[in-house]
Amino acid sequence: MSEVESSNRSAADQRIGHEGTHTGGRAARAALAGSVRAVRTTVGRLLTAGFVLAVIALLTVGGSSYLQTGSLVRDRAPVERTHQVLNHIDGLLSTFTDAETGQRGYVITGEDDYLAPCPQSLAAIADNLAALSDLTADNPRQQATFAQLQAPVHDKLAELAETITLRRTQGFAAAPSVVLTNRGAGSMATIREPLDNMRSEENRLLAKRADQRRRCRPHPARDPVGVAARSAARRGRRPGGSPGFFATNGSSLDRVGHEG
Repeated sequence: MSEVESSNRSAADQRIGHEGTHTGGRAARAALAGSVRAVRTTVGRLLTAGFVLAVIALLTVGGSSYLQTGSLVRDRAPVERTHQVLNHIDGLLSTFTDAETGQRGYVITGEDDYLAPCPQSLAAIADNLAALSDLTADNPRQQATFAQLQAPVHDKLAELAETITLRRTQGFAAAPSVVLTNRGAGSMATIREPLDNMRSEENRLLAKRADQRRRCRPHPARDPVGVAARSAARRGRRPGGSPGFFATNGSSLDRVGHEG
């Protein structure tokens, strides 16, 4: 074999070798690109599944919050009613005090100016009594206590009217004959007793409802809102505080795709 033929054959073998190497490289890159596509498809499915789970979790949390809000509103209504009862108890006592103040001023001075607040006080007494009757209508114990007010309230109003009438028609000397009997003071003491009992009952109900709310409050480990929040936190971050799977591997997948 001549040197020329040997040289040509050697060159041909080198070309074949290069072509085989190039073909092998293309096949490897094609296989790598296929792997990248498969991983990205898997990641896409996982992301979709995660999104669906997140939506379900949000709907669950929203529904739970709605139910809890409704429960809070229902629980709040009796509490507000109890505070209204307490306010009307205080209001009733206050209006009787105002009426007594006007009575004493008129008996001592005979000036009609002291009687000016009396019509408003009498109207306020009637309003407070009506409100207490309505607000405690569903509580037999309170209704029974409220009934004890009727006689002393009637007697106190009669005593106020009698004293003022005596002062106006018979002068200062006649009015003390009623005041000194302590009839009015006795009526007020009899009024305060059932009102104090009603106040104690309402405070007892407040304490009972507060205790029920504490008992019914969901444990943090079973609270749907807390569970969803902790679950989302675990998905976003690993226990050790390092980023989750998608945070650490997304950039790696991008690099593989570029290399492919």
